[in-house]
Amino acid sequence: MQKIVYLLSKKRLLWQFRLLIAVCIPIMLAAAGCEKKRAFVLPEEDAAQVSGLSSLPADSVEQTATQSVREEAAPESVLLVHVCGAVVSEGVYTLQEGARVIDAVTAAGGFTDDADRHIVNQASLISDGMRLYIPVTGETQLFAGTEDATAFDVQTQDTRININTASAQELCTLNGIGPGRAADIVRYREEHGPFRSIEEIMNVSGIKDRTFATIREYIRV
Repeated sequence: MQKIVYLLSKKRLLWQFRLLIAVCIPIMLAAAGCEKKRAFVLPEEDAAQVSGLSSLPADSVEQTATQSVREEAAPESVLLVHVCGAVVSEGVYTLQEGARVIDAVTAAGGFTDDADRHIVNQASLISDGMRLYIPVTGETQLFAGTEDATAFDVQTQDTRININTASAQELCTLNGIGPGRAADIVRYREEHGPFRSIEEIMNVSGIKDRTFATIREYIRV
C-alpha cells in the first residue's frame, strides 16, 4: 500500500513539474524578446510635429507636404535686361526680380566717364525684357519734353532700320540680307521711289515670306 502511495505521489510531482515548465518557458521567451525590442523614442520636437500632423485630416497633411515641396523647388524669379549706351560693357544681363536701374548699370560694369548719369533715374524698377539706354552728355536734349525725362527705358526709341534711307552697309546688318540683296533694295527704291510699307520690300528680287518674317521686326519706312 505504501508503495502504491509513493508511486502516485511521484507521478503527481512529475506532472506538476511538467506543467511548471510548460508555463515558464513561454514567459521566459517573451521576456527575452521584449529585452531585444527596445522602444524607439523620438526627440521632443519631432514628436510634437508628428503629433500635430496626425491630428490633421489626411488631405490636409498631403496638401501641406505638397506645398513644402513646391516652396523648396520654386526657382527665384529673374529678369532679363538689355543694357546699352554709356556703360562699360553693353549686353543682356540677368537680374533678380525687384532690381533697380542702378543694379543693371552695375552689372554692365558701371557708367562710362562720358555718361550723363544725372538724367537717369537710378532708382527705377527694372522690368523683364527692358532695354535700358544710358545717354552720354549732350544727348539729353533728345529727351526734353518727355513726361519723365529721367526714365531711360528707351524701348520708346525706334532703333529699327529705315529701308527708305538706309545705306547698303546698314541693310547688311539685317539677318539674311547680304551685300547683293542690300544692293537690290537700294536699286529698287531708286527705280520705284520710297517704300510705302515694309511689306513692299517683298517686291525686291529674292526677298520672300521667309526672309521678310525674319527682318520685319527690325525695319520701318
